[in-house]
Amino acid sequence: MRSARNARRKSRATTCPSARTAAFSAASTVPDSVEKDKIQARFNKGVLMLSMPKKPGAADGERTIAVSKD
Repeated sequence: MRSARNARRKSRATTCPSARTAAFSAASTVPDSVEKDKIQARFNKGVLMLSMPKKPGAADGERTIAVSKD
């Protein structure tokens, strides 16, 4: 996963814009139970959605992941 962001702001005192850049990168392994050819990703309004369908016959290992608020 990789993301980059560029933002430009104009100062009130001058007409020269200042630039700000941010980047994010993360990597993860994909389990063998996932159909790797059918993985899809969508990025919308700052949210990355991943779809990783399981192979037929793969065990259904549901779990709950707690999400904390900072």
